[in-house]
Amino acid sequence: MYRCIRSVLSNHSRHVLCKTGYTGTDGAGCVVSANKFGGSCTAHTADTKGSCEDANALCSATTGGTCSACKTGYTGTNGAGCVADNKIGGACIGAADTKASCEDANALCTSSLCICKAGYDGSAGGTCTKIADNTFGGSCTTATINTKGTCVDANAECGPALTGGFCTCKATYDGYSGSGCALANKLGGKCTTMTKGTKGTCESAGAVCSMQVDGRCVMSGAKAVVASVTSLVLACIVCLLAIN
Repeated sequence: MYRCIRSVLSNHSRHVLCKTGYTGTDGAGCVVSANKFGGSCTAHTADTKGSCEDANALCSATTGGTCSACKTGYTGTNGAGCVADNKIGGACIGAADTKASCEDANALCTSSLCICKAGYDGSAGGTCTKIADNTFGGSCTTATINTKGTCVDANAECGPALTGGFCTCKATYDGYSGSGCALANKLGGKCTTMTKGTKGTCESAGAVCSMQVDGRCVMSGAKAVVASVTSLVLACIVCLLAIN
C-alpha cells in the first residue's frame, strides 16, 4: 500500500513529496520508508527487532521482511513506530470518547486509540498538555458562534459554543496548536519543499520550510537572530529617546 501526499512544482517539473516516514519517486507513489514501522527490514532471526528502527518493533522475516508487528503491549503506526498501549497514540480499551484505559487524565479513547481531548495536545507516547487559551486549539468564549470572540488571532473563529468553545481558523487559513492562523506559504503557514530547511514554497523573504510535507514557513536561524537583535536595538533607542 502506498500513499501519495502531494507534489510541488520545481524547475518546471513536478516532484512527488511524501510525509515523514515515507519515501517516493516521481511517477510512482509514496511507500513506508525501510525500517520504519510498516516498511521493509532484515533480521538474523524472524520476529526479532532486526533492522527495524523502533526498539519495540519486530521484523517478520530474515530477508524481505516487514516491520509489521510490535512487542506485546505496544501498537504500531505506519511510517512511525510502536507506542505503549494506553499512552498517547497507543491502543486503549473501554467506552468510546471517554478516558477508558488511557493513562493520561486529559486523553480520550477514540477509535481504540488514546488521543488528547479538545484543548490539549501531545505527541505519541507523551502526555497531553493544555493549549494556551485563545490560541489555535485553545479554549475561548464568544458572543456569536464562529466569530473571533476572545481568540487572539484576527483570522481565528471561536466555536462551536458560546462558552467552552475552541479557536479554529477561517477558511483558507491554517493553524497549529498554541499559535495563530496563517495562509499557506506565508510566514507561519503550511508549505512543502524538496529539501527540509530550504525555501520551498514559502513566499516570505528569509523564510524556510520546516519539513518536506505539512511543514511550516519559519524564519531561518540567521534571519531570526537578526530580526530579534534589530527589534531589541529599536526598543533600546525608543527607551533612550523617552529618557532624554
